[in-house]
Amino acid sequence: PCRAGDIINVRTWCASFRRATSVRRYRIVRPQDNMCIAGAETKWAFVDWQTGKPCRIRDEVSSTFDIVDADMHDDV
Repeated sequence: PCRAGDIINVRTWCASFRRATSVRRYRIVRPQDNMCIAGAETKWAFVDWQTGKPCRIRDEVSSTFDIVDADMHDDV
């Protein structure tokens, strides 16, 4: 468990990019003992503000992110 006053690090990385979606992964780690407190994954969808529909992720957006292998948990 994590307690009030504990220092934690939240690590996040892009695990994939598809046409209109991106998977981001998260890991919450207590650095004093390198204990993983929690992990999570979210799927982001890029949306056209005018139509409200999913749209292709532009190259200038996706090219700014490195895709990190899903197995790289503690080294991210």
